[in-house]
Amino acid sequence: MINLNQEKRAVRAVILARVSSREQEDGKSLNAQQNNAKDYCARKGLVVEKVFSIVESSTQGTRKQFHQMLDYIKEQKECIAIVSDTVDRFQRSFKETLELNPMLNEGKVELHFISNGLALHKNSSASEKTMWSMCVLMAQNYVLQLSDNTKRGLNQKIKDGEWPSKAPVGYKNVTINKKKTVVVDKAIAPMVKMVFERYATGTYSIDKAAEDFKKAGIISCRNVPFVASNMHKMISNPFYYGVMEVKGQLIPHVHEPLITKELFDRCQEVRLGYKRGHLNYAAREFAFKNMIVCGCCGRHFCGYSKMKKKKSGEIVEHRYLRCAGRANKKEISHCDTPQLREKDAEEQILAKLEELKVPAKMLSFSLTELNKGAILAAEAQKSQENIYRRRLGQIAREKEIWVSKEATGLISSDVVNEKLKNLTEEEKDLQIKLDKPASNEKEVLWTLSRLKNLMSRLPELYKSSQPEQKRRIMKLIIANLTMKQKNLEIIMKKPFQLLLEGPNSSVWGG
Repeated sequence: MINLNQEKRAVRAVILARVSSREQEDGKSLNAQQNNAKDYCARKGLVVEKVFSIVESSTQGTRKQFHQMLDYIKEQKECIAIVSDTVDRFQRSFKETLELNPMLNEGKVELHFISNGLALHKNSSASEKTMWSMCVLMAQNYVLQLSDNTKRGLNQKIKDGEWPSKAPVGYKNVTINKKKTVVVDKAIAPMVKMVFERYATGTYSIDKAAEDFKKAGIISCRNVPFVASNMHKMISNPFYYGVMEVKGQLIPHVHEPLITKELFDRCQEVRLGYKRGHLNYAAREFAFKNMIVCGCCGRHFCGYSKMKKKKSGEIVEHRYLRCAGRANKKEISHCDTPQLREKDAEEQILAKLEELKVPAKMLSFSLTELNKGAILAAEAQKSQENIYRRRLGQIAREKEIWVSKEATGLISSDVVNEKLKNLTEEEKDLQIKLDKPASNEKEVLWTLSRLKNLMSRLPELYKSSQPEQKRRIMKLIIANLTMKQKNLEIIMKKPFQLLLEGPNSSVWGG
């Protein structure tokens, strides 16, 4: 009798070694599986035809590398044994079983699982095939449990306000004290914030933002340059102002925000077309916008910026000023006034503001003298009011006397009425003088004190202000700004110019 178990058994084999990720590959798991399988083939007398080292998930995707192995086996005319370390390394679901069962029944393939002690072929018993199914079921259960654990971990991170995935641009994933978290990327975050601020003006396009990112050398998590679609996602991502979007819900996170909610909302209005403006170079936020006139051609200076990357990787913005005539290269002859850094122009403004500062000693002396004058004025006014009140008392007594004389018949009514009329008019005049608001010397003193304090703090106020506020300060005190080469000619408005040129300036300077 012929033993069916000895019929057409495979003498050639392929080895399958698999890991799910590159991290596992670096851990030398593939080499260990391959060596174990080669030793097994040597013991069983199997000739190794090919080794398939696969780095792919057994539960996600189409398993392209796995099917390349099956295609190779289908091309062979004789039975081929697939040798794998365990069922778990070979498969973790029953979808592969559906493909392999017909090949097993036709004697096209054998399955050898070393650690499971299982060898399946055309004539394998029902118990052996059931054991294979049980091993697959256990592998599938492991995947499901792993998925449940992962979901629980992700849900807990979300509840704790932590972002559980790849950090958006401007942030980076790090491990601190063996805990994975997200922190601000100090090198890229300023660039991201600048894009939001410019886009909110309605004069800065998504394409321009992508171009600026490309020039700065910023790439996406897939190691490719940013394009318009990436910038759209960034602009519409609420993560940057402090909330994360999870399954359509906005949940506050604990990571440092880069922008405010107000700025984000303005960007969405622009993105949806509600407040989109025409691209206008002059609409950028520069402190000297429409402030400086060129001494050569009479045109205004305009501002522009350049993003530069330091050796440390940090991206910084440099701002420059140049004459509009110089910027227009289409003209036959354009201005030769050189450009200069906005920082250098501000230093010249600050130097002029320093000249307006009131020294503390002079300020104290001035306020003391003003206070003395206010006290004397208040005393004189109080004395005059006392005189008015005494006269009002006298008028009241005189009226009574004239009325008594009229009652006795000593003086005619016409005379009495004329006297009473004159007294009443005088009484009204005095009352008007008393009711008239007093000149508030203390209020004047307070106003002057505040003005002098403001003048002494102008440089500090200017330094700490935003471009729009800086422009307002300059418009308040400066009449004209003219650029001659790289030097600003500054003419103050009359009150401030008098402070600079008047006799007090020499006192303050000394």
